[in-house]
Amino acid sequence: MSFRIEQKIKINLNNFLFFKEWLTKNKFNEMYPSRIVSSIYYDNKALQMYNESIEGITPRKKIRIRHYPLDENKTFFLEEKLSSVEGRFKTKKNIELTNGNHPKFINDKDYGLCNKVIQIEYNREYFGSDQFRITIDTDIKFKSLLMRKKVKGKINKVAVEIKTSYDYPMDKLLNDLPFEYIRFSKYCEAVESIC
Repeated sequence: MSFRIEQKIKINLNNFLFFKEWLTKNKFNEMYPSRIVSSIYYDNKALQMYNESIEGITPRKKIRIRHYPLDENKTFFLEEKLSSVEGRFKTKKNIELTNGNHPKFINDKDYGLCNKVIQIEYNREYFGSDQFRITIDTDIKFKSLLMRKKVKGKINKVAVEIKTSYDYPMDKLLNDLPFEYIRFSKYCEAVESIC
């Protein structure tokens, strides 16, 4: 299992352009063209994954089915994102969906029967340097899948995440990327907006 460090940083909408300029100045290159990402998150009836994420409990995980709506191949991926004291780890496998319909339930060995909770869609940009990969998520929209009436909304934030190898020293990370580090979860923000 190969863990990595993932850190969220606080970037406000009003200093977003400054941050993009900082990336260019510090030789971060665009790794891939930006694209739309769509994920459906699953959780059990007690919303245990949500609660564990809010409380910062480890180990914990999130389960989602992700795809890229504008990609030609229309591939869907079942992803499990594990957070532990060692770092973060993600498993990903291709799945076939009948007529593009997501399963109503996923039976998980740790969380039991998990239902569709929320769909989140956003635009993602990818930047990289020798040591880091940075993703920038904007135009974040969500739709509740729990209720008969589908509640929709937006998260008016920029979600920026830094990814690097597990053995990268944290004090060097803080020195190399001098930003305010925060805890942030699109899933948790969206759930809080509909509850």
